[in-house]
Amino acid sequence: MNTILALFMGVALQAPAPQFEVVSIKPRSGTPGGALIEMPPTGRVNFVNANLRTLLRAAYRLQDYQIVGGPDWLDRDRFDIQAKPSADYQPQPPTRCFGPDCPLTPVQFMLQGLLADHFQLKMHFEKRELPAYDLTIARGGFKLTPVAEPLPREPGAAFPPPPPPPPPGTGPPTTAAALPTPPPGIMMGFPFGFAASGIEFSGLRGMLSDILNRPVIDKTGIKGFYDFKIVYSREGLPSNGPPPPVGGPGPGTEASDPRPSIFTAVQEQFGLKLDSSKAPVEVLVIDSVSKPTEN
Repeated sequence: MNTILALFMGVALQAPAPQFEVVSIKPRSGTPGGALIEMPPTGRVNFVNANLRTLLRAAYRLQDYQIVGGPDWLDRDRFDIQAKPSADYQPQPPTRCFGPDCPLTPVQFMLQGLLADHFQLKMHFEKRELPAYDLTIARGGFKLTPVAEPLPREPGAAFPPPPPPPPPGTGPPTTAAALPTPPPGIMMGFPFGFAASGIEFSGLRGMLSDILNRPVIDKTGIKGFYDFKIVYSREGLPSNGPPPPVGGPGPGTEASDPRPSIFTAVQEQFGLKLDSSKAPVEVLVIDSVSKPTEN
């Protein structure tokens, strides 16, 4: 009797996964470019000029190196997607978690359902040994000071507008001090750097992993909230070629760009060090997927 009751309660307590009630998907023509991603806790999402890789990253909180396989149009074809949940959907409090270990949100679970229903996505996860970087405290010690944990943002609160572009002829900033300061709890990325206010230390690991397109293993033991500002050269980064050698900048980086390599910048500005290593990493393997029909 107790076993039957426990089984009944277990089934009863499994709430159905939230789903989008209205979905619009339109193929986008034109030259590739950046994607607009809006996933507020209200549950209404908006993707503009997004490819399948972008959608997978957003739905499963992945980075590029964690997506394996897929069709030849994985990065090429772009889509505009708008979706909204049912009227009884309960908005979730926004999170300040920016690291790769952050829990998935209800909106991300709904996006996973959208990919399964409209893209016929079939996939599985597995562990693979991949090149990685170990993040440690450099000689001389960690250089940042903890800050107070920022107050949570109210659901539906407007995000700050992007900073204005630099005046004509000035080019990207060459010093961290030249970057704008985000509001507390916000991280902003730029082509040659990033800035964050009141972000958990794990958020830095996630940002570095995204820049280097490799897992970053935190071996510092550092906890708490911090302000981060950094500028670096993009020479030698994965988007422009192979990553630099062990723990150092690529050849010629300093001579052709006034900004230091990401390795030098992390050490000089944060008192941290990145060294090459390997680590077991969970990856998403695409078994099959189809282009959605326009609706």
